[in-house]
Amino acid sequence: AQSSTEGAYGGGLHSFGGDISILDGSTISGNSARSDQKFAYGGGINDGTSISGTTMVAIRHSTVTGNSASSNCSLCLVSGGGVHAFDSIDAARATFSYNETVCDDATSQCSTGGGGLTSLGVFPTSSIAIRNTTISGNTVASGNGAGAFAAGGGIMAASGVRIVARNSTIAFNDAGTLGGGLVATTSTNTPSELISTIV
Repeated sequence: AQSSTEGAYGGGLHSFGGDISILDGSTISGNSARSDQKFAYGGGINDGTSISGTTMVAIRHSTVTGNSASSNCSLCLVSGGGVHAFDSIDAARATFSYNETVCDDATSQCSTGGGGLTSLGVFPTSSIAIRNTTISGNTVASGNGAGAFAAGGGIMAASGVRIVARNSTIAFNDAGTLGGGLVATTSTNTPSELISTIV
């Protein structure tokens, strides 16, 4: 998916607001979502938009690898190199590897998040749940302008999105500013949890 003037959604697969299921040995690989001037969401998969209802991306026994979200914008967010969701993500026995989010202009105020996966959490119930899953070798690279950030090399969860990881590995991911493995901002009432998980 590429746009010269608008934002880009879902290089491999985009849903305007329905659930997405990737099952039984499927592979999402080598896709890109790129915009010349605005945001880019979901190099491999994007689910939803800012006005969608509640949705879920479910990934089972499958691989998301080598996808890219990028933009040449001067000030925007590039998010979810592998998977980007406006609501929730649920992954079991899955692999997210070598995906990236990139700002093409190193001097810009362009920010990046979630090399592997991102939830923007537009609903109070939005969450990221992973079980027996590997998130490895993903990267985020932002511009160097004032206020720009590169957050969550493996996972970025927007404010209020709860992450629960069980029996998983989140390793060898890279972020230039915050959280090489993951970034989460949750309340004390609904804290994120890492259970038998390597980071």
